[in-house]
Amino acid sequence: MATKRRTKAEYDAAPTSMESLKAGVIELMTRLGDVADEIVIVGGFAPVLLFADAEVPPTGTLDVDLGLSLALLAEDRYQALEDRLTAAGFEPDTNDKGNPSPQRWTSAPPGSLVVVDLLMPAFEGGPPPGKPQFLTKRLAAFAIPGIELAHQDVVRITLRGAALAGGQAERKVSVCGPGAFVVLKALAFANRGEGKDAHDLIYALECAGPGDVARRIGSFPTSPHLARALETLRGDFLSADGIGPVRVAQFRSVAPSQNLQAEAASRVRELLRKLG
Repeated sequence: MATKRRTKAEYDAAPTSMESLKAGVIELMTRLGDVADEIVIVGGFAPVLLFADAEVPPTGTLDVDLGLSLALLAEDRYQALEDRLTAAGFEPDTNDKGNPSPQRWTSAPPGSLVVVDLLMPAFEGGPPPGKPQFLTKRLAAFAIPGIELAHQDVVRITLRGAALAGGQAERKVSVCGPGAFVVLKALAFANRGEGKDAHDLIYALECAGPGDVARRIGSFPTSPHLARALETLRGDFLSADGIGPVRVAQFRSVAPSQNLQAEAASRVRELLRKLG
């Protein structure tokens, strides 16, 4: 199991290589076939792909989060997903007690470790948010409120490089766009209040700009998840001394920083102003 990091410096010093994660994604894309059309990269690896050319490099991450679509779930294609993960060299991870974690799959060839978390939309009658839903005996996915928005705001990115098991390849991957990313990070912050989520949210606004993020969010249908995300932005991020900007500053520099906090709050105010 990966150890939780608390600051940007700890993430930057983590042994997980972004090149290894990229190789893992390329490997998966060469194996998943048509199943890949129903999967979007979300979480901390999304800005690594979205903002690879940004002036300030994106913060690293420890794993790759894959958001499964409702279509994949409705068509009962779980076994195909499990089979193709296995073919790519992945197996269910184990937790701290040594028990299988079927919602987290790992591949560990010599010299690298790639961890993949499977996420799915929360649905009526399904597991509570943050709990796994078994899809097969060996495969599960975490129920995450709002993850369906990642399939409504998709950026297609071409990845070129070595696949995890060897060989060069080029594949297109679907990545959660900046609008859905900001909404999902706001929901994550509302749920667990972590500085990494606050930092990722503000970083996306810095790189994509409040105007583009607002345009994308404005295209989403009204939903309780979207409403909660906007409520979190208004309640936690509007003021420089709000808990959101404070935790951005703490994540980035350990010590409080009035400048960082003010800049973070300003980005969110501009986003909300553009959303009307």
